[in-house]
Amino acid sequence: LLDTEKLPVFAATNRVCFLLFEALRTSLKFQMESYFNKLKSIVTSEQSRISYEQKEMALESIVELWRIPGLVTELYLNYDCDLYCSNLFEDLTKVNRNGVFTCLML
Repeated sequence: LLDTEKLPVFAATNRVCFLLFEALRTSLKFQMESYFNKLKSIVTSEQSRISYEQKEMALESIVELWRIPGLVTELYLNYDCDLYCSNLFEDLTKVNRNGVFTCLML
């Protein structure tokens, strides 16, 4: 559903994922990693089929999840410190930094 070009479907998918990860993130470790990696690929994509609005919504979804108390610490401990997971905290920090500067340049 995150591959759709329809903004209402994309927004609804992000909202459902937010609610799932807010409530059940301890049980959804690998799904959360996949979701964050997908959002990261959307934000950093250079493809013309991904609109600016989708990139903005994906970046807002990342920021909204980061507002959950303790999530950033959990990302570092459960992903960056795990040998078998990607460095989510590091990668998402870079995405947020680059996303903010990209928005400021527009």
